[in-house]
Amino acid sequence: MVLLGDLISSIVVHGLMLGAIYATIAMGMSLIFGVMSIKNLAHGDFAVLGMFTSFWLFTLYNISPLLSIPISFALFFCIGMLLTRFIFKHIIGEMLGSIILTFGLSIFMENVMLLVWGGDYRTIPVEYGKYSLGPISVSGTYVVAFVLTILLIILTQLFLSKTKIGVAIRAVSQDPEAAESLGISADRMRLVGGGLGIALAGAGGAILALIYYIYPYLGILLTLYALIICVFTGLGNVAGTIFGGIIIGIVQAVATIQLPYSLTPVVGFILFLLVLIFRPKGLFTRG
Repeated sequence: MVLLGDLISSIVVHGLMLGAIYATIAMGMSLIFGVMSIKNLAHGDFAVLGMFTSFWLFTLYNISPLLSIPISFALFFCIGMLLTRFIFKHIIGEMLGSIILTFGLSIFMENVMLLVWGGDYRTIPVEYGKYSLGPISVSGTYVVAFVLTILLIILTQLFLSKTKIGVAIRAVSQDPEAAESLGISADRMRLVGGGLGIALAGAGGAILALIYYIYPYLGILLTLYALIICVFTGLGNVAGTIFGGIIIGIVQAVATIQLPYSLTPVVGFILFLLVLIFRPKGLFTRG
C-alpha cells in the first residue's frame, strides 16, 4: 500500500511538471487571443516545430537542448511577428476566418514537418539523473524542464506586468480603442504580442522535447490541450493558464494509472465538455 501511494505521488508530481509546460504553451495561445481575438489552431504545431528545432540543433550541431530554448524563443518571436504582420492582422476579430485559416496552416505545417523529418518518433537522448523528494523519485530531466518552465512563466509575467510594453499589450488586450486614445499603437502591440505568443509556443516545445516524444502529429494534441486550458481559465486570461495547465497535467498523469496511455487525452476532453456546459466563460471568471 505504501509503495502504491509512493507510485501515485510520483505520477502526480511528474504530471504537475508536465502540466506547467502545457501552461506555457497555452499562455501563448491565450495572449494571441487577447490581443487579436484569434483562435490559433496551429499553435500546437509551432510547439512541435520548437521541439524539432531543439532536436535538429542537438543532432546536427551538438548544441545543448538547454541552449536551444532561448534560441527557439528568439527564432519563434521573429516568426510570430512576421505571421502577425502579413497574415494575422487580416483576420483580427474574425473568429470563423481565424479558425479556417489557422486550421489550414496547421495542416500545412504538419505535412511540411512530415516531409522534412518523417513520421518516426524521436527523442533527445539527455538525462540529468534522478532526485528524491522523500520516498518519491523524480526524473532529473523533468526537474530541469520544470525549473526552466517556471522561469519562463515568471519572466513572461514580469514582462507583461512590469514593463511599459507589457502593460501596453495588456491595455490593448482589454480595450484596443481606449488604448489607442491614450497614445498606444494597437498595431505595434499586436505585433509584439503575436511574436511573444508564438515564442512561448516555440520555447515551450523546446522544453517539452526534453521529456516527450517528438513527432509531427503531436501538434493537434498540444493545440487541443492548450484550448482546454484556455477554456478552463477563460480565453485571454494569460495568468490563469498556469492553473489550467497544472490541472490538465495532473489529471492526465492520474488517468495513466487506470487507462492505457493512448486514452488519457479522453479524460481531458471530458473535463473540457463539462466546463463548456457548466462554466462556459471559464473556471476563473465570474458569472
